[in-house]
Amino acid sequence: MYKRHLKCLILSVFAIVASWPLPAQHDFTLHDCITYSMENSHHVKLLKLNGGKAFIEVTESKETFIPSLLLSNQNNLSTGRVLDPTTYQYVTNRSVYDMSTAIGGSMTLFSGFERPNNVKKAKLNLQAALLETEKTKNDIALNVTALFLNIVLDKEAIEICERKISMLEEQEKAVLKKLEYKVATPGDLLNIQADITKAKVELASAQNNLNLDKVSMCELLEIDDWESFDITTEDEDYEAVEPRLWCISDIVSSAFQLPQIKQTEIAIDIAKRDVNIARSSFWPTVSLNAGYGSTFSNARARTGGEAYNFRDQFRDNMSSYVTLSLNIPILSAITTSNNVKQKKLACTRAEYELTQAKLALDKEVKQAIVNANTSYEKYTLLETEVNKCREALRQTQAKYDAGAATYYDYQIAVGNLFQAETQRLQSKYEYIFRKKIIEFYAGKSL
Repeated sequence: MYKRHLKCLILSVFAIVASWPLPAQHDFTLHDCITYSMENSHHVKLLKLNGGKAFIEVTESKETFIPSLLLSNQNNLSTGRVLDPTTYQYVTNRSVYDMSTAIGGSMTLFSGFERPNNVKKAKLNLQAALLETEKTKNDIALNVTALFLNIVLDKEAIEICERKISMLEEQEKAVLKKLEYKVATPGDLLNIQADITKAKVELASAQNNLNLDKVSMCELLEIDDWESFDITTEDEDYEAVEPRLWCISDIVSSAFQLPQIKQTEIAIDIAKRDVNIARSSFWPTVSLNAGYGSTFSNARARTGGEAYNFRDQFRDNMSSYVTLSLNIPILSAITTSNNVKQKKLACTRAEYELTQAKLALDKEVKQAIVNANTSYEKYTLLETEVNKCREALRQTQAKYDAGAATYYDYQIAVGNLFQAETQRLQSKYEYIFRKKIIEFYAGKSL
């Protein structure tokens, strides 16, 4: 009885949980899409690993200033005719155990400023790796923004197609009534039905474009379920399309702070460090070595044959050394000189690349501003064109309803209106995207 009641209770709980409404699918805003792509992009994660590697290289370059320290212990067991390492005399017909223990260290005192330059170069490489990650994030953000706006455009294009189909279907009903009173001809009905079919084909094409853009967005965000993916424009107002006045010099100055320009500037500093590192081979190298150790052998005895215990022998055999070495390069000067010349050429090349990068970015900014202004002009002209086509369709429909115009006239008016609306929609989102690019150049976050 207890088990049966427990079973009924469990089934009731499952039934209640199953009856709960599922949470609504989360719709992504533009900010959500960009944030999600930054957090889940494997390319960004890979670049972060490169940054971690560069950080380790900085640590390794600093460790070259730390003296190396080595503790060694060697144990030997020999039989037969054996050389005693403590007396340098041969011992025969017995087993000899000997041990040597030493601690030593070495340190480079001077190497022509190579090590400080290596540390500075490693730090610059770390900055370059971090900037590469930032640049990649910016590229992803731009791609996400473009796809997001394409999806918004696709949705509005679908609305235009649906509105066109709805208008034509209403007109089809009117033609059917006219046929009853023999005011319209069967040809008119066939023509409008053909137009409805064409409009539905356009709708299917627009829906296909939406699905393709959703697939592309999900691939970029690394989301598997593209069918349930959707966006929302609650955080942005895409209805108000207003002109902007752009200050080219300010935008260019701000664009020069982008990661790709900073990377090129750092490349010049790295090239200069390479020149200094190459020059360090002209300098002599000064190094210091020191050590301390002792030995023990069971074959050794005191004078008179008295046993020589481990403690006394290890203490008496203590020794130490200090070595100061100086290495002066003589015949390597020609190789070093050629290496320095190559590094100088690389430095000059990096300076030219910075100039080219700035010129290219300056051109991109100016082209973006020109394109944005052109897109806005197209939008305003097409806005006027849409209003004219809408009024023309209204007058043509009134004439067609009164029998003063043919269906061909009505068909042309409908086609002109929806073609103008489609072109206006394209120019609208072209302007919005170009405006966002300019704002990005100006330092505004996407």
